[in-house]
Amino acid sequence: MRILLAGVALASLCAVALGPGTADGRERGAGSVDLGEALAVARDGKLVVAGLSRRGSLAGFALARYTADGALDRSFGTGGKVLTSFGRGSYGGARSLAVRPDGKVVVAGGAAVPPRIYNGFAMARYTVAGKLDRTFGRNGKVLMYFGSRRGNVSNLAAIAIQAD
Repeated sequence: MRILLAGVALASLCAVALGPGTADGRERGAGSVDLGEALAVARDGKLVVAGLSRRGSLAGFALARYTADGALDRSFGTGGKVLTSFGRGSYGGARSLAVRPDGKVVVAGGAAVPPRIYNGFAMARYTVAGKLDRTFGRNGKVLMYFGSRRGNVSNLAAIAIQAD
């Protein structure tokens, strides 16, 4: 029996490291808080980490992909990292991820987009190159709110890929 143990720290995902052109099109300064929440191993042995990157009152999905030897995979996103916002002024983060057999990455969590002040289910799918898969949801993202009261909070905590 083989047992694989992996621990990966999410690399800094602030725009200073990414440079211009983050997924939401805005530059962010230094001082982000980056948290890894989920880890998956792709068929090729690459490690994908998902979580959130927060700066001030804004936060979004954060992904990083590493080669099997632990180096950032520069062929993914921008230098191995991807930031995704769900809209202007949004706040959210990824809680889980799965890698499809074709190498696409599906990420799930929650997000709130003003004027709503509570979380909805949030998902995004990325190509092997770390770009939003525009054939999924609306331009690569899905955001669904349940209920209409201010106190409702929805968040996806796990995701799995079905054979079909």
